[in-house]
Amino acid sequence: MANKVTVQKEDLIAVLIENRDKHIENFAKAKEGYRMLVEEALEEKLVQIKAKEEFDMHFKDVGQAPESHADDYNNVIDMLGVAMEDTIQITVEEYMKFYKDDWDWHRSWDVRNSAYLGKFGV
Repeated sequence: MANKVTVQKEDLIAVLIENRDKHIENFAKAKEGYRMLVEEALEEKLVQIKAKEEFDMHFKDVGQAPESHADDYNNVIDMLGVAMEDTIQITVEEYMKFYKDDWDWHRSWDVRNSAYLGKFGV
């Protein structure tokens, strides 16, 4: 099996744009779910404060805020845009990132944001 494959630059750019746009859409949904979760947690704390109950400021269901990786896509798209060749050689690792949308950060991003995406149906 070859370690590299030659692809049409325009096809690769189209795939990267499609994957980037899906990522941006999912990031926006995760961000909204995160915002809703934080708002809910703050409201619960405020109820405790107003009732003069014991409370702490730890939010057990609120994790790390979602982060966008759109720049990862944009950097590759920009780089391909200035390439003079009509075809580009990519490695297996690059194929997995660019065509399969399987970046190094992808699994942890999915795990971290699944609660935000699913909890509120956004």
